[in-house]
Amino acid sequence: MDINTIIVTGRLTKEPETRVIANTDKEITRFSIAVNNAKDKPADFFNCTAFNKNSDNAKLYLHKGTQVVVKGRLKTYKNKENVTLYEIVVEMFQITANARHEEYAQPETDEDIETRKTYEEVGAIKPKDNMPPTFASSDDLP
Repeated sequence: MDINTIIVTGRLTKEPETRVIANTDKEITRFSIAVNNAKDKPADFFNCTAFNKNSDNAKLYLHKGTQVVVKGRLKTYKNKENVTLYEIVVEMFQITANARHEEYAQPETDEDIETRKTYEEVGAIKPKDNMPPTFASSDDLP
């Protein structure tokens, strides 16, 4: 049995981009993360694509600079110039505890709680002990 699973931790290099798939009403969200290596080696960059609930959650909660753990499967394809490219198809992601946008895990005011969707509405797993939410959905693969 072959297993195609990749887990990386890094920071978003820019704001996520969401678009609608042609001839459908489904959205996908793409983002890129930088993963640091040893001091003498350059960072690795991974393009990530999220579908369905993960797309919705990425659009709402991820921002440039957010530190995130991404779990998914590695997909390869060739572009028009016949260059092999790699992409992570996101199965789940979690904003790390020391992320810049910790306020998403614990709303501080009643107004924040009322305006923000509940964890259940966006498909998040409720965090324990002030940890950020984990986003996962079994319907996220195209």
